[in-house]
Amino acid sequence: MKTVSLALFLFLISNIQTFGAIKECHRPFIKPSLYYKQTVLTYYLDIDQGHLSEVFKIFANRAIYERGESFYLGSKSKIKKFYTEVRSLKGKHSINKISVSKNSVFVEGSFTGKHEEREIQTNFTDFWLFNTDGLIVYRKSTIDQEGI
Repeated sequence: MKTVSLALFLFLISNIQTFGAIKECHRPFIKPSLYYKQTVLTYYLDIDQGHLSEVFKIFANRAIYERGESFYLGSKSKIKKFYTEVRSLKGKHSINKISVSKNSVFVEGSFTGKHEEREIQTNFTDFWLFNTDGLIVYRKSTIDQEGI
């Protein structure tokens, strides 16, 4: 199986302006597993750069996001509220491992940045589940530090 190099992936991402362009123009030409992987990797780039409007586009309207003890159930608007009013992280994600199986993606990584104005570094794991439209219907995040 051929893999896409990081340089090629970054070139593609830097030349695609919106998530919609990826879904409409490139999805028919790539395997679903590569599409899911690209979507998740692009999420981390967008979240690190503060492009929240791009982040919101990848969630289905009735998506569920589970993070620690918090649940943002069945509503894209609740997920938007989390990202705009609750989440206080600013920094950079580094991906150590990414695995794709059918319509799910598993990520292990680390985050370095600020949480409520204090410097932090922590590990995380994310599980992502996509629907047949290529949108996220379920995401579960586990973070090594409580209260983040």
